Amino acid sequence: MSSIQGIFETHVQVTNLEKAKSFYGESLELKQVLELPERRVVFYELNDTQIFGIWEVEKGEWHHSHFAFHVSLPFMTRATSWLKERNIKPLESFGLQPKEPLVHTWLPMVSIYFKDSDGNTLEFGARLPHPPLEKPGVIYWSDWERLHQAQEN
Repeated sequence: MSSIQGIFETHVQVTNLEKAKSFYGESLELKQVLELPERRVVFYELNDTQIFGIWEVEKGEWHHSHFAFHVSLPFMTRATSWLKERNIKPLESFGLQPKEPLVHTWLPMVSIYFKDSDGNTLEFGARLPHPPLEKPGVIYWSDWERLHQAQEN
């Protein structure tokens, strides 16, 4: 078994640090713990064991990133409206409209996708307490719930 217990620190590139600080600090409500203006970097603390950094780079150096923030399952019930309240548009994913969160059936994990101020693809994700399906896929959360209610009856 691996000794790795999770991701301690991760970083993302942005092209406008001030705009990104507004997005991550104000819109997503992350706690800023350090800014190094001379290096054009800001660090946020996600919890007692995780650090997230945003680094400003020139537009020609910027590379698209994708990562998921771990959130609670109860938060996911309101994640779509929470994003919209902050003028953050949930994204169509896997051919499904963003009317509600989606379930990755092979984990299983409920998630919702959106973009930051630079176009990095972000995701809120929470594990579900059910066993995974044998065939991997992505379905609406309401369909997942109906599937499990039918199995219980």
